[in-house]
Amino acid sequence: MLIDKCDRVNDRAQSRDIPQAEGPRGLKPAALHRGEKSAALHRGETTHGYTGRVTALSAAVLLVVAGVGASGSEVDEFLIRIQDESADVRYAAWKAAGPMGPRAVVPLGDLMAGGDRGVAKAATEALANIAHYSARPDAPASERQAVASELIKLLSPDRPSGVRAEALHLLSCVGGAEAVDAAADLLTDPQLRDAARMALQRMPGKEATRALIEGLDAAATEFKPRIIEALGQRADAAAIGPLMKLTRDSDLALVGEAFDALARIGEPAGDLFTPEAVEKLSDDGLDRLGDAYLRYADNRAAKNDAGTAMGIYMAMLKRSRREHRRCGAVVGIGRAGSSSAIASLLPAAGDESVAVRAAVVEALAALKGADVDAKLVTTMAGAKPVEEAALLRALVARKSPQAMSALIQARLSPAEQVRRAAFELMAGIAEPKFEPYLLAAAKTEKPPVKSVALGGYLKLAGLRLSRGDRPNALNMYHQALELADGPELKVEALGGIGVIASPSSVSLVREHMTGETAEAAARAYVALAAGIAESGDKQRAIDMLSEAVGKSPSPAVMDVALVELAKLGVDTSVYARRVGFVTTWWLIGPFPSPEKSAYENVFFPEQTIDLEAGGTLAGKTLRWKKVSVDRIPTVINLVGEFKASQNVAAYGYAEIDRKVAREVKIKAGSDDGIVIWLNGERIHGNNASRGCQVDQDVVAAGLKKGKNTLLVKVLQGNGDWGFCVRITNPDDSPLDLSK
Repeated sequence: MLIDKCDRVNDRAQSRDIPQAEGPRGLKPAALHRGEKSAALHRGETTHGYTGRVTALSAAVLLVVAGVGASGSEVDEFLIRIQDESADVRYAAWKAAGPMGPRAVVPLGDLMAGGDRGVAKAATEALANIAHYSARPDAPASERQAVASELIKLLSPDRPSGVRAEALHLLSCVGGAEAVDAAADLLTDPQLRDAARMALQRMPGKEATRALIEGLDAAATEFKPRIIEALGQRADAAAIGPLMKLTRDSDLALVGEAFDALARIGEPAGDLFTPEAVEKLSDDGLDRLGDAYLRYADNRAAKNDAGTAMGIYMAMLKRSRREHRRCGAVVGIGRAGSSSAIASLLPAAGDESVAVRAAVVEALAALKGADVDAKLVTTMAGAKPVEEAALLRALVARKSPQAMSALIQARLSPAEQVRRAAFELMAGIAEPKFEPYLLAAAKTEKPPVKSVALGGYLKLAGLRLSRGDRPNALNMYHQALELADGPELKVEALGGIGVIASPSSVSLVREHMTGETAEAAARAYVALAAGIAESGDKQRAIDMLSEAVGKSPSPAVMDVALVELAKLGVDTSVYARRVGFVTTWWLIGPFPSPEKSAYENVFFPEQTIDLEAGGTLAGKTLRWKKVSVDRIPTVINLVGEFKASQNVAAYGYAEIDRKVAREVKIKAGSDDGIVIWLNGERIHGNNASRGCQVDQDVVAAGLKKGKNTLLVKVLQGNGDWGFCVRITNPDDSPLDLSK
């Protein structure tokens, strides 16, 4: 089906109170030993007679029980195991219950109704295994009939509803004509009617359809839709007459269900399902019945009645206000139609819905016939721009031999929409033949067509690179970098340049080490420097790597550059300060912080900082200690500095001397929360629960001339605990703190 076919199906546990399956050691041992009762259960001494439809069964069916399944003694032993105090023994018993056959059915039904929950669970699963085993493909019909006959006995009205519901559920799997009347009798039982309906829905044969039709008149009003649904699911043409009668009912809910059921059956039903009927529907009627008409059309198409299906699809596309129905109609036309359907589909290429427009392309691509490709091409001549774009996409989706020439021609279209589609499709195909057309468009077109063309050009550059054509790929990346207007394509070009790592790219990459492309350019610059180092020009590589560390806004890129510098024998300890990390701190703590209370609580470092004397907390003197870390990123690990590291807080203090005042950004990361004071003024607070990452929080601030004091309070719940602080210029370039 093309529209939603999710049918309402009862969960196995619905309308029954049977416990679920147990596994080894999954239950408590039973309180009583039940082995003595097994023989009596097998003989039926504790079972309940069923005086309903069972008496109508033929003697032959009743007698067949004696000829299949395990012997009486084997069943006795099995019943002893299924009642064992050990959950492991019960589990093993019900897992292997399948071959026990019909003799075990009624005794298991009695155990399901017993007071011991563990035994009831095991009996329920054992009964299911027996039923499923009897329905195996190579099972003789007599075995299935015998099991079904015994399950019918469990429908006795004096049995618990849970047992009866389970029996109906299993009859839905193994029941045939012999079980129809017994299930039909329960269609009026409020507790069991849905289980009975499901059983009849699944049983094979005309008898089950007949029983559902007869039960429809007697059913309660609110239950009639469920029976109608079952008739539709059975897809038996015998139900068409009664269902057609219901389409004229005054109850609109029943009318809708009847239409849906007839649609599922998918056979001719008078004049109900025709294109003319769709045209005559009111808007309200179309809203109620539209899905049924589409489902019917799907079924007719599946049965090779393309004429009926196409008529309904086209009428629905013309009339429906619902997006999903227009989509369903469009896709249906594509699957059932030929080249003659192109004209009917094209108007929907301008639909307000993106989904419908996409469905039009899918439908055009799915049309059948040797003449479709040619018809798509000739139709472009008089098509609107939105239609021509759809036709181009369909040609490419069909992998038509005419697609490439059509795209080359479409690039010259006066309509921007068509040109954009052409370049998008060229980019998707990634055919080297398109390279000059994409480059020309990247030079002459305006956004967004220019960006589309340049993206395709970059894709072809990547293709050349993957094939080992590095010189031409590099030239393409250089051109793309100079042509690109936005950062996204520049970053892509810089990535390719970094992979090739040719010294000829140095000056071009350096130009882009600012703004939105700074990080990508710095990565490429580091790659270029590494390549230059390999060629033997060590000093030039060191200079470039140092420049990358100083200019890059990304600590990750800085770290890569430092690794390369270390390979060249450079002492990198000063670089952390050069890129703005505060590397030397005075630390004091820990301070108590139950439930993060330290975020608001004031401790002595917030009032007075005496690096010599420290301060007092609860009668205990805490002292400041100096810590220096010269690595990137410069994260201060507080867990390693303090013994107590759960539900606590600590302070870090640093001094920054500047020759001139300047505006800066203070960027902090913390695990967990953090509070920051600059020159005694609180400038930031974040009571977070998080891991520490560089530059998580950014605060605009100002450093004064001379000494600046920086105080942080870092909170800790549990786990890791630490912080880092980096200072940059307002444009995010690092502030050199090494001087």
